[in-house]
Amino acid sequence: SVTDNNMFIVTNDRLPKGKITATFQAPDQHNNDNGIVFGMIDDEYEQYYFWEDGPTYYFLFVSDDATLYLAKVSDNGQPWTELFVSQPIPNYKHGDVITISVEFDGEGFMDCYANDEWLITHYDPAWTGGGIYGIRCEVPGVCYTDVTVDRNWTPEW
Repeated sequence: SVTDNNMFIVTNDRLPKGKITATFQAPDQHNNDNGIVFGMIDDEYEQYYFWEDGPTYYFLFVSDDATLYLAKVSDNGQPWTELFVSQPIPNYKHGDVITISVEFDGEGFMDCYANDEWLITHYDPAWTGGGIYGIRCEVPGVCYTDVTVDRNWTPEW
């Protein structure tokens, strides 16, 4: 990312359930709120906004305090809702390359990982049902080197 507050959304595909993995590095002086967007609802005007005035979506990201956050951005007047915050990511410091992933069953169950270590399990009974996905960068200088989607993933729970 060259500037701050960017979302890169896949508009020609849908992933209602599966696994998304992203590997990235943020400069250590700008280290917060970069990660994976998923479960986004279709916006009737096909316009997606970085801040919380667009469609509802889930966001898995690395925070300022080197924890993994799972949040829900909503268009219901709430800017965003913190769903779960992990303990500090083991063996991670800002400026390191990190790989995060989310597995979701399309019915509200989500497992989240950092560097292949499970850190979050969460169930949202108000799952959005959206299938739009992508990545989000809050700060400039973030470099995503790999983003993968696994459609054949099946939940183990």
